[in-house]
Amino acid sequence: MLGSIAEFENAIRKERQTDGIARAKAIGVKIKDLMESFGLSKASIYRLLGASDLG
Repeated sequence: MLGSIAEFENAIRKERQTDGIARAKAIGVKIKDLMESFGLSKASIYRLLGASDLG
């Protein structure tokens, strides 16, 4: 049961991350620009894009 829930949550997380990256690309945001502006690592940027709603 817990394995099924974990798989479902991973699928949702991956979908949100993909959507966030696509939205950022659509408005011309580049990962390198975000890394420099906010002093974050690439992994942090991807994590934040996946968890946030840019729209």
